[in-house]
Amino acid sequence: MLNEEHFDGFDVVWPELCKKCSHLTCMGKPKDISSCPRGINFIWLTNNLMIGGIIIKERTSTPRQVASTIKKIPKNNIVSIEKLNTSIRNIIGIQNNYSNLCRETVNRIVSEHESNLIKSKDFKKSIEEKIDKYLETMHDYKQFVSTIFQNINCIIKKYNGKTDEENVALATHYEKAIYYSCIMMESKIKTHSYVKNIHLVSDCDFGKTSIHQLIVKIIRIYQSSFDQKSIKITVGESYANVYTHYNVVTVIPHAIIDNALKYCPEKSYLHVHFKENKESIDVEFESLGPKIDKDERARIFLPATRGKNAPSVVEEGMGFGLYAARELIYKLGGSIDVHQNEEEDANFCGFYKTIFTMQLPLSK
Repeated sequence: MLNEEHFDGFDVVWPELCKKCSHLTCMGKPKDISSCPRGINFIWLTNNLMIGGIIIKERTSTPRQVASTIKKIPKNNIVSIEKLNTSIRNIIGIQNNYSNLCRETVNRIVSEHESNLIKSKDFKKSIEEKIDKYLETMHDYKQFVSTIFQNINCIIKKYNGKTDEENVALATHYEKAIYYSCIMMESKIKTHSYVKNIHLVSDCDFGKTSIHQLIVKIIRIYQSSFDQKSIKITVGESYANVYTHYNVVTVIPHAIIDNALKYCPEKSYLHVHFKENKESIDVEFESLGPKIDKDERARIFLPATRGKNAPSVVEEGMGFGLYAARELIYKLGGSIDVHQNEEEDANFCGFYKTIFTMQLPLSK
């Protein structure tokens, strides 16, 4: 048992009877408080932890059975059920705390190792080589997309709106789909270009940006794709301006929303919430996604990394989107993290409520 001085428990020493026992009834691991043939009580708390060698006062309903045993064991081994339950609670609490501490320690060591790995020259070089290879592959696509974009812009100008956005609003469904697909593709190419050349972003490029308008604009780009999956989208209200680099910050919600579109099941949802703090604003993107194990939640922001359950929902994916989002938002003085419910969603088997939160500094 536990030492009373430290854990509000008590010490017992295994009786000599137990040391010489050949019955080994206590090795059967029953879940409740049990007795061996000699009348000695024991209880298994886990598969690896047992309390034994005791006699519980309230369980001695047949005194003759244990009378001889009681004479042969130390008085300290005769306990009340209340005292036993107190010790059990403390033992389980200590064990849970120890398990959590071990888990936190392992996660911290892994995070520190990954952080040091990311900062290493060899790692950066390998990532840059992958990005270069990707950009080389995308070069022809970029020219192709640029040509389509120029043509669709010429087509929608016939609507004679004052701005491109007004022209797009008046365009047909197919014209909108082509226009927004081009923007989406350009954003994906731009993401990797910014990650490689983030050092070129200077403070003079920063200014005020309406975060709500930015999110609404990006969602509009993905609207037709969400409609195909019958995804319901809701966006909260915010009149806050953030102090940021407009072109760079645009890439971040693109990556998060694109991620939600890939992994959320049909007929589910995407909710965007705004929470203003004293000097910053949190933008929460809530949707359903596959299970992300606790030890994976930091690693999904690493390059070329996906959660182990991700391929079961979407096979393709390079694993650069969230990495790019994290690298860019750090450069902008913000942060990004992910939280997921432990319980599976009641209506969508195999999916869990997942919230990506990006935090950006407010404009002063």
